[in-house]
Amino acid sequence: MTVQALERKLGPLEEPVANPLLRWLYLHLPLQPMVNRKRHQAYAKAAGILMAEREKGTLDGSSRRAIATYLRSVIPFIVEYEKKEFPIGSASAEEVMRFLME
Repeated sequence: MTVQALERKLGPLEEPVANPLLRWLYLHLPLQPMVNRKRHQAYAKAAGILMAEREKGTLDGSSRRAIATYLRSVIPFIVEYEKKEFPIGSASAEEVMRFLME
């Protein structure tokens, strides 16, 4: 199947992104699984920046909603990568007590 054939089939399903900030985020930081540390670090940093800007309260409502929409979409990819690459093993009660006492 060619790209043109797919475009014809998917075209009617298209839902354009009206918000300019959300469109920019989708274009420059597209939603995709984290496949390596470099991508994970970039997206985690971007998520941190977006959360900080949103918390400052200086953005208009449309931009705040756009950031929230983007974060709800990208954070699961970040979390999935972190669970896979940085697993936290279960600890026994004894290990937890030892850790808390230190």
